[in-house]
Amino acid sequence: MAITGFGLSALDVVSSLTLGRGGRFRRDCSGVLYLSSGREPTILLASHSGAPQSPRLAWCEEPEHLSGLPGGSRGV
Repeated sequence: MAITGFGLSALDVVSSLTLGRGGRFRRDCSGVLYLSSGREPTILLASHSGAPQSPRLAWCEEPEHLSGLPGGSRGV
């Protein structure tokens, strides 16, 4: 199964393809480990550029539509 994109929609698709297939999570000394049931599909995430998108946009200036808010875009 190939999915184009790395965004939240891709994560939703991965969740729907893998939930309820018998895999489990186990906590050990190195963290959390996923134990596959073997019934999950093989999933390939791809993008047009070959790299995932940046998770957040960086602004050099305050966006005009947020400049009038108290605290600006921080909402503080």
